[in-house]
Amino acid sequence: MRPIVTIVWTYNPSTLTLSKCLSSVIADVNKIFVIDNGSRNRFEVEEICKSFPKVEFIEIGFNSGVRALNIGISLALKERAELILLLDDDSYVKPGAIKKVLESYEKLYEASVQSYVLSKVAIIKITENIKKLNRFRGCLVILPHHLMVFSGTFIKASILRDKEIKIREVFFLDQADFDFFYRLKKLGFITLIYVDELIERKLGTLQLIGRKPRVYENSWRYYLIVRNSTILLLEKAMPPHFYFFQLIHYLYPLCFVEGFRKALRALIIGLAHGLFKKEGYIDPMYFKVNPR
Repeated sequence: MRPIVTIVWTYNPSTLTLSKCLSSVIADVNKIFVIDNGSRNRFEVEEICKSFPKVEFIEIGFNSGVRALNIGISLALKERAELILLLDDDSYVKPGAIKKVLESYEKLYEASVQSYVLSKVAIIKITENIKKLNRFRGCLVILPHHLMVFSGTFIKASILRDKEIKIREVFFLDQADFDFFYRLKKLGFITLIYVDELIERKLGTLQLIGRKPRVYENSWRYYLIVRNSTILLLEKAMPPHFYFFQLIHYLYPLCFVEGFRKALRALIIGLAHGLFKKEGYIDPMYFKVNPR
């Protein structure tokens, strides 16, 4: 099997969920780096890491956002990884998933797929949502867009090494994944997605609104979504329809939970900062919320 290094980035994780995450990949990878973004329970996180072989705990000491992933990628490249798997601390891969995905990838070589095409594959995506691709279940297919999250993504280490591509740290969190995958796509690289339900992950906080649970992001996170999405829209890295979908999709639950005035404030500040490309970290307490 190709040398695989997994990067799990953590911030105040549930210890049970983190253990489940590490257990789900430990048998199929060569090394795991747990990069901690200043968790309040970092000592518990470190103890969990010590209980697993091949797991190394790296403490940053503060919430650095996606900088943690860049640190992890640098460490993975030093380990001479061929593939780097990114995972959130609340994601876990189903049994046999990694083997299944990589066996399908190896079959492309056996089937004599043109070497030029294979050289352009930068990302292999494990997915949990296959509604639109159900007829391709069990196959690797080319994903035409770049609107993906980091968690559950294999990245070819050689491309990161040769092209010196890094994750956009000034975005801090939200939409850094869309930006990163867009830049790879712009360079002519291809994303393959394995069509099956092979990973489970948490996306935001579910809040019961009316009779339906909906994903709720607090006003600080909504500000980051609006600001960074606006920057990507101006850079033509995000389709307008997806841009407006996101703004509306997260706005309604935010209004319901925190009130219209706080939601409107986050929207206006996010739009203003996005239009003037004011990137970087902003304290969550500016919006009177805790980051998590």
